[in-house]
Amino acid sequence: MASLKTATLFAALKDAGVTNVEIRYDGGGDSGQVEDVEFYGDNIDSSDLNDKFEGDLQDLATHILEQHYNWDWYNNDGGYGTITIELVDEPVILIDGYVRSVTDAYDSVNIVDIDWGE
Repeated sequence: MASLKTATLFAALKDAGVTNVEIRYDGGGDSGQVEDVEFYGDNIDSSDLNDKFEGDLQDLATHILEQHYNWDWYNNDGGYGTITIELVDEPVILIDGYVRSVTDAYDSVNIVDIDWGE
């Protein structure tokens, strides 16, 4: 069940004609940030929506990533992704996330005989 604050935010977005919100995040080196908020819908003014809702949506995204996402997206090599909020019917929140990792490759060569000139 969504909190009153979340329900109020989603209702205000729907009233403004927003059908979807996409929030991008990126992290690494022990820090992370919510970077961009994009609004989708018919006849909407994105700059006006950014002024009204961007801060609340960034706070919500940070909460979602800290409390409901099970991957470490900001430590070491970090990760990145998007949080999509669908507002057409009942609100649905989708997270598409990637975690960066370093992979080591190992190889072994056994040279029995080498002829390296005279």
